[in-house]
Amino acid sequence: MIYAFPKTKFTEENSGCEQLEHIFSEVLEIINDYAVEEAMDLYHSLETFFHILATNGVNVDAVQQRVFEKNRNRGYYKTGE
Repeated sequence: MIYAFPKTKFTEENSGCEQLEHIFSEVLEIINDYAVEEAMDLYHSLETFFHILATNGVNVDAVQQRVFEKNRNRGYYKTGE
């Protein structure tokens, strides 16, 4: 998986559940503020969650590929992508 952001300290400090709680707080900030910066914070928090999963043995690349294939088969992507 190609990440847009470097690992944060929370990769080492947070459990998966703690990071999910943080992700939820970012979603609430987007709902309340409707700000692009908050959406980018959410994206970064999700990447941190994927780093945490990888640290715990999840093959995030394989999961990403399965989701890509599933959504491609559903026709979610433009033709040729």
